[in-house]
Amino acid sequence: MKRARTAVVVCTGIGLAVLALQMWAYGAWGLSSPGPVRSPGSVPSNVLHRLRVAELTSVLGAAGWLAYVGWDWIQQRRLTWPLLWTIAWASVFWQEPLVNVRNHTFSFNSEFHNLGDWTTHIPFVPGTYTPLPEALVLEGLVFLYLLPLLAISVAALLRVLRRTMPTAPVALLILIVYLCVVGFDIAFELQGVHQGLLRYVEVGGPTLNAGTPDQWPILEGFLIGAAWTIPGVVTFLLRDEWALQLDGPVWWSGTRAKAVTVLAAIGGLNLAFGAYNAAYVVVMDGTTAHEPAWVAPATPVTLDRHPRR
Repeated sequence: MKRARTAVVVCTGIGLAVLALQMWAYGAWGLSSPGPVRSPGSVPSNVLHRLRVAELTSVLGAAGWLAYVGWDWIQQRRLTWPLLWTIAWASVFWQEPLVNVRNHTFSFNSEFHNLGDWTTHIPFVPGTYTPLPEALVLEGLVFLYLLPLLAISVAALLRVLRRTMPTAPVALLILIVYLCVVGFDIAFELQGVHQGLLRYVEVGGPTLNAGTPDQWPILEGFLIGAAWTIPGVVTFLLRDEWALQLDGPVWWSGTRAKAVTVLAAIGGLNLAFGAYNAAYVVVMDGTTAHEPAWVAPATPVTLDRHPRR
């Protein structure tokens, strides 16, 4: 119990620090009057159509998920698992561009609705960082609805597996679900690559289609799959396997219990995703590929915020 409380305290501290860092980065980014960044070259009409369909899908998915989360909260009038992970995953989005902190390894199609990149305003990011025009509508909403939905789905699948295999070690159940999440990520990202929505400019380790514009690093699926699986595993263990929190997530006692729980979830999830980013930066080094001009630029971009009249 003492170790659990210590972990919650540490994660709460990380959560507070992460929120302060985001306020600084987003605030400085907003005050810089960011505008959309575009790459040279025209995007083929079929790719542009897929891009808009992907954005519309994210908008509809986010609307449906948030409606469910709101309805669930109204019904229960307490902090729920869907609400907790929606808040926590939304707090992780600031880390998305950090995959390019060492070198430009990843690009979105710059025709996605974007306002440039806030990462240059983060204190520890080196001056050599290449901005990544962040797909706000597509990827921002993925963090707001798809990843929280995945967390609840992982917990539900673990519950089904436990009922199906009541004597199986919990580690085996987690491994099975983790591999399912890895498979989901592989299908999800390969579709985006083949449709021209995103590209891996530089990769490392085992790679599909290495050296071609469609190259995709296999380790990416296993690395990010781990980060995506963790929230669902935590939910399953606390709510189902150990039956410690049947009435919703409460990781602290006292009047600040809900606030501490949310901050601890924010801190823990940012720590997990930060570990993924660190591993990604180390691994993705080696094979480069020439990309179409309409993929977000792989060279530093300087925008003139005050053009001459």
